[in-house]
Amino acid sequence: MIDLKAALAERRKSAESALRINVCLSRDLVDEFEELDEQRTQIVAEFEKRRNRLAAGKDLRMSDDPAQMSGAIDAEQATATADVDAKIADVQARGTECTVQLVFAVLAPSAYQAIVNEHLKGDAPDIEAFSAALLQQTFRGVQQSHEPVDPSGGPGATWDDVSAALNFGEVDTIGKQVLLANRGTVAAPFSRKSSATSH
Repeated sequence: MIDLKAALAERRKSAESALRINVCLSRDLVDEFEELDEQRTQIVAEFEKRRNRLAAGKDLRMSDDPAQMSGAIDAEQATATADVDAKIADVQARGTECTVQLVFAVLAPSAYQAIVNEHLKGDAPDIEAFSAALLQQTFRGVQQSHEPVDPSGGPGATWDDVSAALNFGEVDTIGKQVLLANRGTVAAPFSRKSSATSH
C-alpha cells in the first residue's frame, strides 16, 4: 500500500522549471507581421467556408468525389497563401535579431499557492494584484538564444523594465501563459474510467 505521507511530500518537492516566451522588440516588424497574419486569416477563412459546405454535402453532384474535392481545396489554399506565407517568413527572419525570450519560473506548487493565498483568498480577492505579483515573482530575466541579455552590461532587466515597453494586450497574453504554466496540468486520475460517486 502507498505511503501517502511520503508520496505527498515528494509531490510537493517539485523543482522549479522555466517558461520561455518569445517577444519581438521591433514594433515595426510586429505591426508588419500582424497585418500579414490578418491577410492570411482572411484568405484561409474563405477556404474554410468551402470546406464546411463540402462537409455538409452542399454543391455536391452525384459524380463528385468529396476526398478529391477536399484535396483540390487544400491545393488551392496553398497557392492562394503562398505569397503571404513567403512575406511572413521574411518578417520572421528579419525579426530574429530583435527577438528575445522572456524567462519565467514555473513555481513549485507550494510557492504558487502562497501567491494565490495572499491575493485571492478572503473576502476581497484582488485579481489584478495577483496577476501583477505572479509576473513579478516569476520573472527570471531576458535571454537570446538561451544566453542572458543584460542592458548595457549592467544588472539584468526587471519585469518593470520589460513591461513598460509592452502594450496591454502583450502583457495580458504573457500573463495568461504564465498563469496557465503555474496552475499546471491535471496529472490524475490516470484511469480512463470515469470517477464514480459512492453513496
